[in-house]
Amino acid sequence: MSFLLLHAQLLNRLDMHQDMVLLVREPKPEFRLCLYIVFDFIQILIFFFCLMFIQTWLHSEQEAAKDLRKALSEAEARNLELATELETVTRKLDQLQESVQRFNEYLNMSLKMVQSFFGLVKLFC
Repeated sequence: MSFLLLHAQLLNRLDMHQDMVLLVREPKPEFRLCLYIVFDFIQILIFFFCLMFIQTWLHSEQEAAKDLRKALSEAEARNLELATELETVTRKLDQLQESVQRFNEYLNMSLKMVQSFFGLVKLFC
């Protein structure tokens, strides 16, 4: 290749480099608009991913709340069962106390009858 051809290619590359430097330092209005569009697009993507994160988080919170409501419902049902059992046991305990009290009264009455009987036997003997 000739020296002039190499020199022309070098100048062409320098011109391209200078054009790029100028484009960065003093962008053309069309390029600025493109930058704004890209920046807005990036912001939209960020908002979209934030929204996706919030939706995922909300869904997991809703699932947790649903599980808690189910556990609460089951616990309330179990508490109702236990309260019913407690009432039944209390009623049976009251019945048992009444039976023991009647049996105790019966024993006291029987003991008095036996004592009376032996008292009479001593009188006649």
